Amino acid sequence: MDDFIGGANNVREVVQLRKELSALLAKGGFELRKWTSNNLSVLSGLSTEHIGTHSSLHFVPNETVKALGISWKPESDELCFESNTEADEATSTKRSIMSSIAKMYDPLGLIAPVIVRAKMLMQELWLLKSGWDEPVPNHICKKWKAIQSDWKTLSEYRTNRYALLPDATVEFHTFTDASEAAYGACVYARCENAAGEVRISLLASKSRVAPLKRVTLPRLELSAAVLGAHLHHRVKEAMQIVCAESFSGPTQQ
Repeated sequence: MDDFIGGANNVREVVQLRKELSALLAKGGFELRKWTSNNLSVLSGLSTEHIGTHSSLHFVPNETVKALGISWKPESDELCFESNTEADEATSTKRSIMSSIAKMYDPLGLIAPVIVRAKMLMQELWLLKSGWDEPVPNHICKKWKAIQSDWKTLSEYRTNRYALLPDATVEFHTFTDASEAAYGACVYARCENAAGEVRISLLASKSRVAPLKRVTLPRLELSAAVLGAHLHHRVKEAMQIVCAESFSGPTQQ
């Protein structure tokens, strides 16, 4: 059974959602556990074994929980990333590098600049004629160590789980770009409330490595535009909010 992620605009609605969801799944014999919230009052009435954090009475400093592979700090309500790659003590091989890259999980694309470099390295690894357990060439090893270094630094990265502003006008802005090595797209939300406060947040991004068969840059730019259009559509559907305007286009060089 996988995790369920949900929320509401206030505590009363969240508690009602929790009760209805528990009652519904109980009819099928499923008992929901690991309840976690950024507001401890939501957990009121639950037994200790049904709570996913260390305590239902107070937040434990810097405690993190996993939600669909992403680390979340309930106290500060922030998403963060933990380093899943460790420096190779022995010589790096195609098998060890590919295994470590597979552990890099970023479903929203919040750290796409690091992930896309790993994808590009993976493409190079597939082209190697060497065996799975043979040492990789020195230039591959240097690129891998640089990626590992970046991944460790990402453990300091934090982003707000709640990307919007309450009672604000929301605009979606989508940007696309391409190079001869890779192309990608990203969607931002621009929120502005009645007081003039503005918040701009990255909602999602997608990246692709360029195909091995050489493709012209204009064609890659078109591929990026198509990727951006699909991402823009999926984000609007997933957010389920009325946005004032939506903009999309290539990034300016």
